[in-house]
Amino acid sequence: MRSKVMTACPAARTGNGSRTKKTVAVAATRRPAPIIQMVERARTPAPPRVAAELPKKAGELPIPVATLVSTGRTTRRTTQAMRISVVALVWVACGSGGTGSVSLQRSALEIPDASVPPVLDAAPLDQTAQSDAAAPAPTAVANIVQADTTTNLIVNGDFEDYADPNVPAGWSVDEIYGYRGMFTPTGGWRDSAVQFVRNAQGQHLLAQEVQVASHHRYTVQMVFQVVASDSSRGGLYVVDPATGTRIGSDDTNRPTNGWRIASVTFDSGDSTRVTVEIGYLSGMNGTAIYDGVRMFEDVPALYDRYQTTYRDVIGIAAQPVDALVPQLADYVTKLLAAPSAERVAHQTTYAAVLPYYLYRALSAPDGSDARAAWCQRTSLALAELLAMYGVPTRQVHVATPQHQFLEYFDGAKWVVFDAYYGIRYVRADVRLGVSEIVSVGIRQISIEVPTRERVFLLELGFLLPIWDAGAFTYGLETP
Repeated sequence: MRSKVMTACPAARTGNGSRTKKTVAVAATRRPAPIIQMVERARTPAPPRVAAELPKKAGELPIPVATLVSTGRTTRRTTQAMRISVVALVWVACGSGGTGSVSLQRSALEIPDASVPPVLDAAPLDQTAQSDAAAPAPTAVANIVQADTTTNLIVNGDFEDYADPNVPAGWSVDEIYGYRGMFTPTGGWRDSAVQFVRNAQGQHLLAQEVQVASHHRYTVQMVFQVVASDSSRGGLYVVDPATGTRIGSDDTNRPTNGWRIASVTFDSGDSTRVTVEIGYLSGMNGTAIYDGVRMFEDVPALYDRYQTTYRDVIGIAAQPVDALVPQLADYVTKLLAAPSAERVAHQTTYAAVLPYYLYRALSAPDGSDARAAWCQRTSLALAELLAMYGVPTRQVHVATPQHQFLEYFDGAKWVVFDAYYGIRYVRADVRLGVSEIVSVGIRQISIEVPTRERVFLLELGFLLPIWDAGAFTYGLETP
């Protein structure tokens, strides 16, 4: 994973939705620590960004009203909202501290009632465009259902034909050094596929130019598997061949636990041709396999889709983002704090749909090793779950003292959420991002505790040096 070093200044969204990054030095000043205060206040509902509303799921967690930090080795809860003014408390390293197990009894961790319609990660199947009742239902392969369609504008999108030992027919090589040996035929999602293996800078792509009608909407999809990678971007791209301008992309790249779907829907505008590219635009170090590339005029009934998704397992309905984040954080904490036997059982049951980082974290043994790098495990897993609801996130790394948390985009601005403690930072009823916290000063803000589940004590003596230093590195962004 590649990242850019930034100092207390997060990436901003430009008018076209892209993100720009810049570095700003912030001089940290220390002020005398104030007297500790515990302020009770009523929760003020806000009408921020809401993901597309979905059917309510069985086992849905209630929106947490408030919580107090854990004491000793068990979790404590309160029924009133609380915000804590920042003062120094006990220092405990990020990878150690309070322990204890949480049992996964009947909860949102169980799969919801079978009568509840599934929620799909990919674009949903259009219920108004169902095939004839006599038509056979498409079968799922590796949890992916591909619509039966004879319309595909891509030539050799299943990579069955190889006129060249390495390069599939119908595709051209767009590789920084022209190295054809990085592409090889291999077993794929259904039958044959193409495998990319490379460790080099620059672009590493297979490309195909496709004729389109102007001012039409099209969808391109493919099935892929990233076996190993430390590149942050790679996947599916649609490009204007006349200008080289990227029209659309689905390139959030990280190792996958099985086969996944990439999808790009775009309007052709004035163009009569587009170029479909698969691979890596800016550096690759790893192995990826691509299969089932399809392009068609945008008809939702033709979309590839997942038969089941992990979002079905979670059972938490779409809702305002600021309410969704702590619910998903509680889900992650409770799951990862469970005894090893329960975590492994969960991992085995849902292996086909679990996201990559959460899948790996479930394998941690019991004892102190289960709590090692807890901030990283919970932050990455939470980001994966938020991506399932369409919430953008980015990881924030601190070198000294070592720590990791995330920022999520609430529809208007970036907001810090620290999954390790289950907290946000607030000033004048406004939730803050990294740059705002450093600009105002950590001792001038309050800490909001909207979560119910936690493993560690709230350690402000550990957090103060992080914000006093004011230097952060931004890492993986999702979706």
